[in-house]
Amino acid sequence: MKKDKAIIVGLLVVIVLAILFWGLNFLKGRNVFAKEKTYYAVYEEISGLQTNTGVYLRGFKVGQVRSIRFTSSAYDRIIVELAIADDVLLPQNTTACIFSSDIMGTKSIDLIFPDERTSQYVSANDTLTASVEDGIIDQVRMEIAPYKAQIDEIMQSTLSTIEQLKLLVNKNTAASIHKSLANLQDAITAVQHAAHSADNVLSDNSENLSNILSNVSNLSQTLNNKSEKINRVIDNLDVFADSLSQANVHSLINNAEATTAELQQITQKINSGEGTLGALMNDKNLYENLENTSSQLNKLLIDVQKNPKRYVSFPIFGRKTNNEEK
Repeated sequence: MKKDKAIIVGLLVVIVLAILFWGLNFLKGRNVFAKEKTYYAVYEEISGLQTNTGVYLRGFKVGQVRSIRFTSSAYDRIIVELAIADDVLLPQNTTACIFSSDIMGTKSIDLIFPDERTSQYVSANDTLTASVEDGIIDQVRMEIAPYKAQIDEIMQSTLSTIEQLKLLVNKNTAASIHKSLANLQDAITAVQHAAHSADNVLSDNSENLSNILSNVSNLSQTLNNKSEKINRVIDNLDVFADSLSQANVHSLINNAEATTAELQQITQKINSGEGTLGALMNDKNLYENLENTSSQLNKLLIDVQKNPKRYVSFPIFGRKTNNEEK
């Protein structure tokens, strides 16, 4: 009876210990019933990687970090033991990259396959290629670094500008600035005065402006009322333009050109002395003879008018008296 109780107690203790062992491993993320393969990766630094953290393949957890230790007493490199599911086959040149798995910077390992897949796979207990991804802080620092340099340059330029302003803003320059501000105030006052004067002019001549606007409105109304007549005038001008375009203007121009050519020929003949008119105009002796003949003929006519009886003896002019006969 006592032996049966001891066996039962022993079985219970074994069962409790097995459950406790399985529970502790389960809490650590380890499945004691699953088959796993062991791989290794050697790093110079692990950026805070902890044991029992996950190992991921394309974001899917396929294992965990089993242990972390230094390779030697020189503490120059760290070897990380990885437990990965047995059914996961890792090609040659697979990289075990330490990365930040969350915003808090928790480190995990990401398995990165090579771009060119081969038919050869990594065997258990082999060493994988190791790499470390920059953390969030490092990435932020890398992003901020160019802007920090620009900010430093801006601060240096600002400080230099301030120093130059300190040199410029002395008593003399301060007086000049004050004088410039006073002139600016005077200019503003003059502009305000001009605006006030313009407002007064507009106010005084508001009636004239109203009359002008009224006249413009009346003119516009008159043009609107006379629009029909204006249209008629425009139509008549169009008709006249059409008539003028249809007229035999070309023939008239040709006749005018022919007449001009004939006049030019006549003028040339006269200038060259051809014909009576040409001889008269170009022969000086003939012109003088005609002028002398005309002068003598004129004298003769005058004498005939004065003494007609000398040239004509008709009774119509009366009989001779005895005195005349003697």
